[in-house]
Amino acid sequence: MALKWVKNNIKQFNGDDCNITAFGESAGAAIAASYLSTKMAVGLCDKIICQSGNSISDLYIVDEDPIDRASKIASYLGHEERDK
Repeated sequence: MALKWVKNNIKQFNGDDCNITAFGESAGAAIAASYLSTKMAVGLCDKIICQSGNSISDLYIVDEDPIDRASKIASYLGHEERDK
């Protein structure tokens, strides 16, 4: 596991083995978020950064109309629907 390697070797790169941050973008964000729910990552990662996605988002539900879903999200954020 890559996190174990980082934990064991980060001091060789002047890093702090008590301050490790996992970063993921898009699908990698889902992987980084999964570290929150697995016992395998306990003690290996202190923080995560999820950019443009994560594994616990309901945006991955695909059985819904995407235009309707986007309108609901925009409405929730306080934006009015202009075009249909």
